[in-house]
Amino acid sequence: MLAFVVGFLFPRTYGAALRADVLESTYDGYDLEEAIMAYHLQNNDTVNDYLEKLLDPDFAQDGYVSYPPQDEDCSKENVSTYCLSVVLNQNLGEFEKYLVSHKSEYNFSEYEGEDGSSVISLEEAFEAASAQRSTVNDQIVSAENTLDLTLAIYNQVQIVYPVHAELVELIKNMEDYRTKLSKVRDILELYPSKFNGATTAQCK
Repeated sequence: MLAFVVGFLFPRTYGAALRADVLESTYDGYDLEEAIMAYHLQNNDTVNDYLEKLLDPDFAQDGYVSYPPQDEDCSKENVSTYCLSVVLNQNLGEFEKYLVSHKSEYNFSEYEGEDGSSVISLEEAFEAASAQRSTVNDQIVSAENTLDLTLAIYNQVQIVYPVHAELVELIKNMEDYRTKLSKVRDILELYPSKFNGATTAQCK
């Protein structure tokens, strides 16, 4: 119990003065909930930007999907699944660094016990810390699974959308063909079904 007090509560009471973070992350300015929200919003904005370019027919004219051999060859104009995975993996790395470095932090100054008081017992502190560690572990697994699913869906869009675009063009051509065929039919309908004065309808 003494080890828990010294190793857990004491550093959190004087955390800034005692702790030297080895892992620095772009999310260090956030608390846990804000970091989780910021991470998913960042991924959402990134994927939306790539999808917007991928589905833009004008942007597609420039050969927007290519497969570079190295990460540094991924430019903003290359919206392949590979280049999207490079960007999302960088963000995931920053997020995981934040989670690992803040896994054991807990702000007890805002804690309110079951009886409404701000006094926290060791048992309550342990339960709160365990719950936070569980949340962090769940978020790491969830972030990785979400990233895999996002890339799989994006890759399907990248493969299927060109086929969809060709089908749309085919439908447009078929509609034009139907319109022109209708005009030919309107012209043919002006001719009589049989000629006046003819003795037979068959050629001899």
